[in-house]
Amino acid sequence: MNDWTEVEEVLLRHAGIREAAVIVVPDGAGGKMLKAIVVPAPGARLSAAEVLAFAASQLADNSRTRS
Repeated sequence: MNDWTEVEEVLLRHAGIREAAVIVVPDGAGGKMLKAIVVPAPGARLSAAEVLAFAASQLADNSRTRS
């Protein structure tokens, strides 16, 4: 399983997330990082902090998104 696939699967476990996609982007230091894009479920009110905290609670350090 790829890191981004694992992150997508974890994000989709959150009741407030309808869709999730994770992409690989440059990190500005010559490396790469994961970036998540989510679509809230109907009626859900999500903050970036809530989504990041949820992902952090479910993933190993090297699979976590920063944004």
